[in-house]
Amino acid sequence: VLLGGESMLLVWFSYAQKAFTTSMSEKKEGDFWQAVGSYMKIVLIACPIFALTEFAEARFVFQWRKWLTRHCMQQYWSGRCFYNVARDDMIDHPDQRICEDVNHFTSRACSLLMKVAAKLVNVVSFVAVLWSISPSLVVFLVIYSLITTIVTTLIFGERLEKLELKSRITEAEFRCNMMRGREHSEEI
Repeated sequence: VLLGGESMLLVWFSYAQKAFTTSMSEKKEGDFWQAVGSYMKIVLIACPIFALTEFAEARFVFQWRKWLTRHCMQQYWSGRCFYNVARDDMIDHPDQRICEDVNHFTSRACSLLMKVAAKLVNVVSFVAVLWSISPSLVVFLVIYSLITTIVTTLIFGERLEKLELKSRITEAEFRCNMMRGREHSEEI
């Protein structure tokens, strides 16, 4: 619902921007001030809606992270899982990894989900506007965006995934070394 409201505001903003630009190019002072008034209305309505969307997303991420952390910790401490994981050298610092990976996963997954949903709603909203201007432009833009998305994913997708994994491992090792340094500060 909030994403739909944001999308409607963006469409309304595009029409206000058109009126603003047209009034300036045609030097119509009355239309100019009417466009400024439209901008002010949009800002007054948009600020609370955007803030509420951010709040709802942050609250959802917090609740999901809390639940997932509990679930992962129950799995980690059940049976002899923690003992077997500690003996296995393939997993670096499992306790820290659980905390950080849960945080990373929930925030990134929710952010991705919200961005995709917002973009889909915006696409549907603005396709109607573009279709009224030029149907062939809409077809061209859809084909162009599909091709560029596929090419970009093929070129950078796997490289970014490997870079992210390396970064996560390095961060976990750094945190562990800092913790060990603090534990052994007297001997150091």
